[in-house]
Amino acid sequence: MEIRIYEKGGSSVIELKGDMDITSIKTIKTPIFNVVNNQDIKRLILDIEHVNYIDSSGIGILIVTYKKMMANNGEFYLCNVPEHVNRVLILTQMHKIFKYCTKKDFNL
Repeated sequence: MEIRIYEKGGSSVIELKGDMDITSIKTIKTPIFNVVNNQDIKRLILDIEHVNYIDSSGIGILIVTYKKMMANNGEFYLCNVPEHVNRVLILTQMHKIFKYCTKKDFNL
């Protein structure tokens, strides 16, 4: 799993590339939570365009990240959600909770 973190237009953007599974969560959890735990962050965009696979561990990290952002009165977006990931989000009913966006929505 590759992770890239940057600021753009008042948003914190985290780009993920690879599989979001039990193995990769160990790699990405700390950097994601470091961003989320920053009280100054008001909008987090998680770009998952290049996520090849997501399992329950990956869904779990999305839920925890969402809850932390909501607790900080922030916004959380999933950006460029691939169809195969979206199917998993639909099956788990998470598509009803998360806001989706594209890179164009925030000029990324």
